[in-house]
Amino acid sequence: QNTSRIIKLMDSASAKVAAEEINKILTDDERLSQVSDQAFCAVDTNGSDTIELDELKVAMESMARDLEIPLPSEDDVKKALAHLDSDNNGVIDKNEFKVLMRQVLSLMVVALLGGKPE
Repeated sequence: QNTSRIIKLMDSASAKVAAEEINKILTDDERLSQVSDQAFCAVDTNGSDTIELDELKVAMESMARDLEIPLPSEDDVKKALAHLDSDNNGVIDKNEFKVLMRQVLSLMVVALLGGKPE
């Protein structure tokens, strides 16, 4: 799905409801963990409980296609992995991925409301 198209189609009331639901996830660590774990499993295609460079590349390319933006370069993917890999072991674990999910959901609230997350 193309997130930017969805947001454009939503009226302000729907956007506010969506932002409120996302904020509920952001303020409930258990719900955030559930959402993050589901997304993690979708990206961790080999079931290793970590996200490797090749899996991150596939996810980033898919997102770029959905958003109709240029595909990331190999260097972009390596930089993203290095940024997310806080323990410097060369892969992204569930805790590191949860940090990313919190950032992504916060940005979605900003996009929906045109302001800052609550």
